[in-house]
Amino acid sequence: MSDCVVVGYDGSPGTAPAVRWAACEAQRRGLGLRIVHAPPWPAGHAVLRELGEIREHAEEVLLAASERILFDHTGLPIELAAVIGDPVPVLLREATTAAGLVVGSGRADPGEDLAAGSGKFHLAAHVPCPLVVVPPDWGPRGVPRIVLGIDGTASVAPTRYALDHAVAAGARLVAVLTWQDQRADPPDELPEIAELLAKQAAEHPGLDLSDRIVHGPAANVLLDAARSAQLLVVGARGNGSFPGSFLGSVTHAVLQHATCPVAVIP
Repeated sequence: MSDCVVVGYDGSPGTAPAVRWAACEAQRRGLGLRIVHAPPWPAGHAVLRELGEIREHAEEVLLAASERILFDHTGLPIELAAVIGDPVPVLLREATTAAGLVVGSGRADPGEDLAAGSGKFHLAAHVPCPLVVVPPDWGPRGVPRIVLGIDGTASVAPTRYALDHAVAAGARLVAVLTWQDQRADPPDELPEIAELLAKQAAEHPGLDLSDRIVHGPAANVLLDAARSAQLLVVGARGNGSFPGSFLGSVTHAVLQHATCPVAVIP
């Protein structure tokens, strides 16, 4: 695992909260922060002078961002990377050696955000490390609360990630199990999920942990539970019929509409 958190930044106000979130995460975990700016290749046949100007501007954007971060996070190790190219492939390459990848959600101005359009969904499906997608209006709010969406089949990694964040932030952790098939009863995996949560919570005495069991559309349930939350954590892949494949329509809806940062854990 790398010793840095990577964040994609395009210089727009909409991605600035992602940089702040990544800086807080890096400092919390004792890691460095790597800020990546990936301006697109110029149209037509670019000459060296034009490429040089693009790179120079990219370096200026990165330097300004790092100065703002260091003002609030003195001593945080920061690396700056200006890479001309398509932002999504650039970030996928960066993610192969990162402890985590952070991008903006793109809901404020899709024309400017590194993760705009289908980019954030492609990243969520393919990154090998935790991906956090931060909305453009994110900021600390109220009593910290983290929501964990679980399905009982591949829930260990998301559970550990959510527990780690909840403990570090002194936040309440709400585990949400939802299923949306025709069964009226909870899934058979419920005892396994309960045992998993109990085991993990036992490692963190004093953790404020609660659980909710809801029969209904997974995306709607999770989005409702995550209103005003500090973070929503889901697995990258879900097996079985509940709460749907997090890599499919549920992930799409959550990443598109969540009002809080969303962590997608592979």
